[in-house]
Amino acid sequence: MTAITLAASVRNVRDYGSISQDRQVSQSKGPAREDKAEDYHKLDGGLAACLTVFGAFLALFCSFGQMNAFGTFQSWYTMHQLRDLQPSTIAWIGSVQLWVFFFSGGFIGRMFDVYGPRILMALGTALYVSSILLTSVARTYLEYILAQGIMSGLGIGML
Repeated sequence: MTAITLAASVRNVRDYGSISQDRQVSQSKGPAREDKAEDYHKLDGGLAACLTVFGAFLALFCSFGQMNAFGTFQSWYTMHQLRDLQPSTIAWIGSVQLWVFFFSGGFIGRMFDVYGPRILMALGTALYVSSILLTSVARTYLEYILAQGIMSGLGIGML
């Protein structure tokens, strides 16, 4: 076995050259490139870029925070507004909200490509705020599904 392995190693060295030749090839450098300070400043968008990132952070922080905190809403609904229903039934409100959010992504993505972000952000914000206001006055299970489940999921999807 060792004779076959040794013969294969010798053949590979002959076919591809020695290690020192490979090292010399890898150390050769291409054309020298001068990194200038102005190259780095072209990437910086200034105040507009920073405000865009901050605005995106706020939109995602508020919307995903509300969706991830549905357990708090569920425990409140179980003790107060929807105390006659099983917790598993109340959990459908949050499940519908998440499903609408993720399912609407394909359609809203196409709308984003056609109309741009401004219209969708304004419409999503209006839907999201309206869903919170309507959830506060909801009395029945269906109203919670419509307000917090569907409207909120769609509004967050547009954000």
